[in-house]
Amino acid sequence: MRRSPYIFQISEENMRKKLGFLMTELGFKPDYLAKHAALLGYNLENRMVPRHRVLLVLKEKGLFLDYNFYTAIIKTEKQFLKILIEPFKDDAPGLLQLYQSNKGYSNTDAISRRS
Repeated sequence: MRRSPYIFQISEENMRKKLGFLMTELGFKPDYLAKHAALLGYNLENRMVPRHRVLLVLKEKGLFLDYNFYTAIIKTEKQFLKILIEPFKDDAPGLLQLYQSNKGYSNTDAISRRS
């Protein structure tokens, strides 16, 4: 928390949504989230959900088996596209469109929906 004091500025509702996603959908434990508190500073609808869906598709297709959500989240947009979208454009057509279409997706109750 010392390295991420801004998390105290997150609204209670927003914090609930993020924790619900991270703990329920991804299975992260409180001690992991305490060590990686920076995750709570990222936008749920525009960063976490779209990147999670990309990782799910890549994993399902056997293209990217090292599923590391934290690393995918902390990458800049440019880095994420270069590392996790561009190399797989032939093996996973539509991946960029999936990523872009999930930005702003706000129905956190249906996050596990696969596109």
